[in-house]
Amino acid sequence: LQVPTTITVLKYEGETINLNINDLDIQQLLGSGEYGIVSYATLRSDPNIKMAVKRIRLETNDEKRLSTYTDLTTIERVGTKLHPYIVKYFGSIIDK
Repeated sequence: LQVPTTITVLKYEGETINLNINDLDIQQLLGSGEYGIVSYATLRSDPNIKMAVKRIRLETNDEKRLSTYTDLTTIERVGTKLHPYIVKYFGSIIDK
């Protein structure tokens, strides 16, 4: 199980982007639910790169935290493939 760090590497339209949470400019809330909030964001260095960012609360309880990491791993495995019912996944970052 790979635990996300404070930085991730995105592959976006043939470009490799090293991304830290501070590199994002959160524009507006798109929605929220039991598993977190989704916001519209752009990259500070290139506002033409737009994305939806899902923020999931990291639990302090070890069992719940493991469950969150397992969910992220599943999202990564499924979301990096082209699927008509799943939004494309680019990466995960821990925002402490």
